[in-house]
Amino acid sequence: MLAQEFPQVERFVRLASFRNNELSYNGKKFEITQGYWVDTTFFDVFNQQFIAGDPTNALVQPNAVVLTESIANQMFGRSPAVGKTITTPDNQNFTVTAVIRDLPKNTHTKFDALFSLKTIENRAGSNRFNSLNAEAFFSINVYTFVLLRQPSDMDPILAKNDYIYQKYMASVGEKLNAKFRMEAQPLAELHFSKKELKADEPVGNPKLIILFALVALLILVIAAINYMNMATARSANRAKEVGIRKVLGAQRSRLVLQFLAESVIISLASLALAYLAAEAIIDPLNTLTGKNITRAELYQPLVLGLSFAVAIFIGLVSGSYPAGYLSSFNPIEVLKGKASTSSSKILLRKLLVVVQFTISVIMIIGTVVVSMQQSYIRNKNLGFDSNNLYVYRETDTTARKKTEFIRDQLLKTPYIEDFSSSVTPLGMGNDLRVYRVEQQAEGMKEFTIATYYVDFDFLHMMKIPILEGRQFEKGNASDSTKAYIINEAAANFFQWNKTALGRQIYIVNDIDANSNKIGQVIAVVKNFHFQSVHNVIEPFIIIVPNFPLPNMNVRIKPGKEKEAYTAIEKVRKEAGATTNINIFPYKERLNEDYAAEEKLGWLFRVFSLLTIFTSILGLMGLTSYLTEQRTKEISIRKVMGAESWSITKMLTLEYIKLVLLADLIAWPIAYIAATSWLQGYAYRINFSISPFHWQTLFPFLLATLVSLVIAIVTVGWLAKKAAETDPAFALKQE
Repeated sequence: MLAQEFPQVERFVRLASFRNNELSYNGKKFEITQGYWVDTTFFDVFNQQFIAGDPTNALVQPNAVVLTESIANQMFGRSPAVGKTITTPDNQNFTVTAVIRDLPKNTHTKFDALFSLKTIENRAGSNRFNSLNAEAFFSINVYTFVLLRQPSDMDPILAKNDYIYQKYMASVGEKLNAKFRMEAQPLAELHFSKKELKADEPVGNPKLIILFALVALLILVIAAINYMNMATARSANRAKEVGIRKVLGAQRSRLVLQFLAESVIISLASLALAYLAAEAIIDPLNTLTGKNITRAELYQPLVLGLSFAVAIFIGLVSGSYPAGYLSSFNPIEVLKGKASTSSSKILLRKLLVVVQFTISVIMIIGTVVVSMQQSYIRNKNLGFDSNNLYVYRETDTTARKKTEFIRDQLLKTPYIEDFSSSVTPLGMGNDLRVYRVEQQAEGMKEFTIATYYVDFDFLHMMKIPILEGRQFEKGNASDSTKAYIINEAAANFFQWNKTALGRQIYIVNDIDANSNKIGQVIAVVKNFHFQSVHNVIEPFIIIVPNFPLPNMNVRIKPGKEKEAYTAIEKVRKEAGATTNINIFPYKERLNEDYAAEEKLGWLFRVFSLLTIFTSILGLMGLTSYLTEQRTKEISIRKVMGAESWSITKMLTLEYIKLVLLADLIAWPIAYIAATSWLQGYAYRINFSISPFHWQTLFPFLLATLVSLVIAIVTVGWLAKKAAETDPAFALKQE
């Protein structure tokens, strides 16, 4: 249809997920992570490096498969793969027609094998498979990648949305009360897509990139402020140099250029050290973030160019004020030893310190809020019993068909408390299915609802509370064909206010309803997290299917894990299994769902320490300078009888006021930023002013306490050192 209707389309390819992720060769079974059914045009749209085979005909024939290098090596070792026959779990034979290089890790749409869509076309018949009848358009199970002649050609295609609907779909769409919307996403933008069009892969979060870029910028600002403070604070050491150079005829512009050059050289030297540090930490960083950043990427022309430009810019900005300040000295006054620092200059330095501590306090508050949200998510009640729960994917289709036998045998052992099967581990995925649902005013109405397949024992094992109705019953034959259990959210969504029990419902597989397949709701369960805890609990339907399920849920007695693993392997072999499995704690897999927050929290802690450290350096520099400027005053106070502790107290209180001012400025900024970040979570900590919660106050009090302790310790140590200086020596020098 695309090629017929739109001349802007040069090539297109459809991708449909291949769900039978087990392949066998010579009796040995191999599991693949992801496969796709694809059109013959796949290699016209996507360039791949071929190790063996011809891209022009690799997918032309039915029952053809293209493997990646790693999968081919697993299956065939060093033997040539092309021409070999492999078998899927449904006993379909496929001939290997090509082998391609493994995909880069930063590829969005990943796969281990590509299966020719000609296979399905051959089974269904070409006319039916390529039908443009209205019914065909309501089976949406593929992603289509389109290669356009010009990038701007997509807009006129999308503009014909209504035309396409009326021409091809309206006859059926009006019966179903369905809507149609064409949606497109440039491939380069797919990884950061905000649309639902994500090609079955997790997408990146552009907000995190912006956040970390902002944090890096704040750290650079603190470093630049430090340089300004330190350069101007030590201005007395270079006052005579400036005076002599001016007397000898140096123009102010030449002096400005000199000081700017010094600043830029220091910035470029810092860049070189930064590259050495990046080389050293890139491996631990990859481990922490799960990325695969190579050292070669650090030296790409774009990265090098941007890094160099930023270093020059920071050097010029941080050196501009010291250059203007130092070059402004009056040579006569300087050479007479009368150069002094005005109160306005001291005020500016104090303001810079306030800015530094404001940033530090914001970072501390942010770190605490992130940690609190992490703790909340980790400890949230999921709505089912995950204690001592272990899961594994049954990779052997023979054993999968004997799940009931495996369950019965394992429950006879003293190590297994309970056993059930499901389509995936809870919270790790589900299907979206179209249902027709009984509605009082509108009869049977169509909805797309998340669906989860389980066996008869699942709800009992997971201890999911039933609010009304009954469990699935093994002795009831219709429970695997016509029984549906829904959650509270579904009952509310369908507006079944009084009771949901007995309401008519069925999955739409055909356009016209078949009265023999209409089922009914037998129970409503309490809401539980069937998806990630990051998502709102949505309407959800639970079904017992008439086919074996791949995911096994095992509750193991505490301390009996090793014995249970052995028992599971033994019973699987008795059931005819020849493949290996990976048994792991459910909470371990659940932790992967929290990995992003864990990484965010860790990075925030690192950045907070960096900002605090650089702020301490700035505070130490300013304190050292001002105490040096007040050496005569401190000495006279001591001669007049002042105690060291009173002088230390006097100097420290001045800086405590600056830190408290920074806290007051940071609080509203941090509150707005934290509130905005928390809005991205469906379930979050209580963090608001109205109504007030203690959780709101805690990060601010902690940040204030930390900032005050840092100021008191840093300034107190330097002030005490100055207060204990021998006044006779200081006054003699004066």
